[in-house]
Parts: sequence; C-alpha cells; structure tokens
Amino acid sequence: MNAIARGRLVGVGTGPGDPELLTLKAVRALAEADVVAHFAKRGNNSNARAIVGTHFRPDLIELPLLYPVTPE
Repeated sequence: MNAIARGRLVGVGTGPGDPELLTLKAVRALAEADVVAHFAKRGNNSNARAIVGTHFRPDLIELPLLYPVTPE
C-alpha cells in the first residue's frame, strides 16, 4: 500500500509592515497552520516573523529559511 501525505501551502503577505493591517484571511491561515516558514537573514530576526508572530499557536512548527545577505 502506498500512502501519500497531503498538505496545503498557503502564502501570507505581511502587508505594509504594520501587524494591525494583516488581513483576516491571513490571520485565519496562521491560526490554522501546523508549520510556518519565513525568510530571515542569517543571524538576525525576521521582520515578517515579527509581524505575524503573535498569531502563532504554541504547538506550531516554525521553519526559518535562512539566507546570507551580501552587498552584491
């Protein structure tokens, strides 16, 4: 028997940067998420994470996608 795990990927925009301006749909998606991935500069906190972090459930799996930032 071949079991296939199925999931759903939802993209959430953080808007202009004010946490109070997240859409209701974005807040609902965050509340229902099992895993949240976000970009972050290696060694620094993510601005996107700071905007949406208050909507994370305690059992959520957080996956920071670290990247190096260079002046190039």
